[in-house]
Amino acid sequence: MNRLVKKLGLLAIAIGFAGSTLLAQSHQISNANFEVEGTSTLHDWTMESKAASGTVNMTMEGDKIKSIYRFDVKLKAESLESGKSTMDDLAHEALKSEDHPMISFKLTNIKSITYSGNTANIIATGVLTIAGKSKTVDIKGTGVNNNGTITLKGSKDLKMTDFDMEPPTAMFGTIKTGDSITINYSLTLKTK
Repeated sequence: MNRLVKKLGLLAIAIGFAGSTLLAQSHQISNANFEVEGTSTLHDWTMESKAASGTVNMTMEGDKIKSIYRFDVKLKAESLESGKSTMDDLAHEALKSEDHPMISFKLTNIKSITYSGNTANIIATGVLTIAGKSKTVDIKGTGVNNNGTITLKGSKDLKMTDFDMEPPTAMFGTIKTGDSITINYSLTLKTK
């Protein structure tokens, strides 16, 4: 009986040490860069915003991301700008920004986290809301921990019409925006 107690005690200590290497952390977005890229019959275009906010909760093992259990990001639709006021007005109208001022992504599931060297390759599922329309999407991205500063990057191809958005037109319909867009993001996280 004493041997069984000792073995169970050693097992409990071993499990305790193994579990102690995992560290749950809560992060705020300290720096964000979002780009929306698209096409038109006149030229390709890009809109940018650095106005995202949100919280990311993850479990770290040493300097590696082991799991992400919260990833909530919000972005003001009207913070997206191209540097051209007419285009910005048309885009904000297409985004229905007066009625739906926020674009958001809320994590529902991490499908996988695998590593290539120091880089985490992440596949996440979540609810993306644009122009008041919510859709479940998969997003691929990467995560790098550089001396405690975590950077998450990725991109997602979408169609405006999937979110009930009408691709903008100008000059009485002679200039038309393509339906397909690409959202690129880069987020720098700081520990709360």
